[in-house]
Amino acid sequence: ALQPRIYPASNPPEQPRRLPANHPPMQDQRRMDPDQPPGRPQRPRHCQGPNTRKLYKRRHRITPAPPTGLYYSIGGPQTMPYYYKRPTGSIYTLYNNMLKETHLLLAGATGAGKSTVLNAIICTALHYSPSEKQFIFLDAKGMELDAYRSTPHCILYAETDADMIQALQYAINLMYEREAETKHQHVKTYPGGDVYIIIDELADLMTTQRKAVTPLLQRIGIRARASRIHLICCTQSPLRTIIPTEIKCNLPARVALKTATAQDSRNIIDMRGAELLPDPATEHRASCYYRHGAITELYEGLPRIPDAERARLIEYWRTAHKHFCARPIDIRTARAI
Repeated sequence: ALQPRIYPASNPPEQPRRLPANHPPMQDQRRMDPDQPPGRPQRPRHCQGPNTRKLYKRRHRITPAPPTGLYYSIGGPQTMPYYYKRPTGSIYTLYNNMLKETHLLLAGATGAGKSTVLNAIICTALHYSPSEKQFIFLDAKGMELDAYRSTPHCILYAETDADMIQALQYAINLMYEREAETKHQHVKTYPGGDVYIIIDELADLMTTQRKAVTPLLQRIGIRARASRIHLICCTQSPLRTIIPTEIKCNLPARVALKTATAQDSRNIIDMRGAELLPDPATEHRASCYYRHGAITELYEGLPRIPDAERARLIEYWRTAHKHFCARPIDIRTARAI
C-alpha cells in the first residue's frame, strides 16, 4: 500500500482550491495534484508521459516556411526547388541595394537612362533563384520587358490596361495570403521570397485608368511591406498629376535621373539638382540622385549591364529550366493556358 507523504509542521502542504460543481470553468484552469509538493511547477495532464519534454517544446515551436517558392507556370501553382546553381558573374552593389528597398520610384526625362537602370536592377535579380526573387511585369509598351517573360522569375506579364488592373488585384490577393501565413506562423515578416511589381510606364497607366489604379497602388504601398511585395514604378513624365502625393509618400526610395525642369526634380526627390545632371546623349553616361531614407546621394557614371550579359542571364534560366517556363500565363485566372 502507498504510504502518505509526511511534511514538516512548519511547512504544511497547500490545499488545492475546490470550486462548487456548478461553477463555470475558469480560463487556463489546471487540475492540481494533491500529492504534489508545494512550490514545484506542474504541467497539464495532457502533456505528461515519457516524452513530455519533447512534446511540450514542439507545441510552442514556430515552424519556418519551407525554402520553396510558389509560382504559376504549368498547370497552376508549382513548388520550385530552392537549391539552384546560380549563374556566374558579379553584381553591382548599387543595384543590389535598390532591390533591398521597400518601394522604389525611378523617374527622369526621355533618354535620361531609365531603361538602363531598370534592366540593371532586373539583371541583378536574375542572379538569384526564382524562389528568392520573382516579378510581376506591367509593360505598357509591350517591348521593354518582353524578354524577361520567358524566365521562371516571371509570375505575371501584362500589356493591356485591363490585364494590368487584374495583375495588381492578383498582387493584392497574394499580399492577403502572405499576411495570413505570417499571422499563422507568429512572425512579423513573411519568411519567403520577394515579389517585385515593375511598372514600366506609370504615366500611361495613370492617364487611362487613374481611378482604378490609384487605390490599388496605395494599398500595396501601405500594407505590402511585411508581405515582401515591392513596387518599382518607372516614368518619363515626373509630373505631380502622374505621381500624386498619396502614391509618392509610400515610395521611400527614389532615383532621379536627368530632368527637364527643376520642378520635375522637386516632384521626385523634393529638392532641386536633377535638372543639372549631365545629358547621357552627350556624355555617354547616366547620372542620378539616389534618395533612400534621409540620405540623398549623387552617382555619376552609372554602371551599365551589356546586352550580351543580359542575353546570357535570360538564356541561362530559359535553357536550364525549360519545364518551368513553357507556357504563357492567363492573368485573369493566374493559371497556365
